[in-house]
Parts: sequence; structure tokens; C-alpha cells
Amino acid sequence: MAEISLNQKIRTFLNQALGLLDRKKYGHALEKLLKAEELDRENPEILYNLGVTFSRMEDYGRAVDYLRKVKALPTAFVDILTVNRLLAYSLIVLKSHDEAHKVIDESLSLSAADTTLLNMKGYLLEQEGKLSEAADVFEVIIEIDSENSNACNSLAYVLARMEKGNHSKALKYAKKAFDANPDNPAYCDTLGYVYMVKGQPDFAKKYMKKALSLMPDSIEIRQHINELLQLDK
Repeated sequence: MAEISLNQKIRTFLNQALGLLDRKKYGHALEKLLKAEELDRENPEILYNLGVTFSRMEDYGRAVDYLRKVKALPTAFVDILTVNRLLAYSLIVLKSHDEAHKVIDESLSLSAADTTLLNMKGYLLEQEGKLSEAADVFEVIIEIDSENSNACNSLAYVLARMEKGNHSKALKYAKKAFDANPDNPAYCDTLGYVYMVKGQPDFAKKYMKKALSLMPDSIEIRQHINELLQLDK
């Protein structure tokens, strides 16, 4: 009976936490999960949801700690790909690129067509200045899902930044992303940036101004506008 009672207590804390997470009451959810952890420190569902909660609270260091604990368990009734996606994202935010690459590559060996993981891999390569490799990854995503707007936008931006990038191809994919969601500031900014590198400043101004109106606090958009203004001098 004691064992049943313990399991019931854990399940109650977990159900309460999941309900609170759905309502974005992360602090209260954390309290319930920590109480559940006190009762079972190797429960993969508790540990995973602690990782989720800390990531939503933007405490990525603690999120990584809990997600590593899940992976270290001898058996875990949690989808490892789900764990790895969140772990990789948290590591990217923390700029732990080497470990993020390792987690992503491990996951892609299990699910090569996982576009979420591929997007993260492309982003990492772009951040590391490996633009040609990043472009190859975004191309793979588009082959898997031709309507993946984020991949189209990312490919366009990477091609526009490459020294010998295909700017016509960049424009094609920037337009495709923009047409799918013309009120996405990132898509507006990329389309403007592509027009800038193609030497069409009037179009560049139009889309960069729209991007800034949609996201006025964006440092990156402002940097692109400054680049454009320098070209006009």
C-alpha cells in the first residue's frame, strides 16, 4: 500500500505540474516538480519536465543539467529524440556548440529526416561561419519539406552572405518565405537584405523598413539598415 501511495503522490504532483505548464505558470509548476523529484530522483518523466520547465523559464543551464540526467538513466520511458531536441536547443542558447553538434548528430543518426534537428544544425554551422555547409543543410530540409519557410528564409540569408553566393537563388527562397508569411519580421529582413546585396536599394529599404516596424527592438535588423545606409553614401 505504501508503494501505491507513493506512486499516487508522484502522479498527482506530475499532473498538477503539467496543468500549470499548460497555463504558463512555470514557477508553480516547478514547485510541484521539485516535490515530485524529492520522492523519486530517477524518474525520467519528472526529470524531463524539470528540463522543460527550466527552459521555459530561460534557465538553460539547469535545463541542460536535468536533460543530461534523463539521458544518463539506464532506462528512460521518454522519447530520446524529444529530449535531444530540447537539450540541443538549450546548448545552442548557452553557446555550447561542440556538445550541441554531438547531440544533434547522435539524433540525426536515429532520425535523418528530422527537420527540427536539421534546422538547428544549419543554424549552428551558420553561427560558426561555415556558410557553405549551412546552405547544404538547409537545402536538405527543403528537399524533405519544400514548404518549410524557416529553411527557405535561412537558405536565402546564408546564400546572400556567401562571398560567391547565388543571389538569384537567394531571392527565390527569400520571396518564398515572405509570401508564406509577409508579416514575419525575419522574412521581411532577409528579403530586404537579399535585395541589398543584389544592388537594389529601393526594394531593400521597403522590406527592411517593414521588418523594423514589426520588430523595432531587433539589433540585427538595425544593423542591416545601417549597412544599407552606408551603401547610399
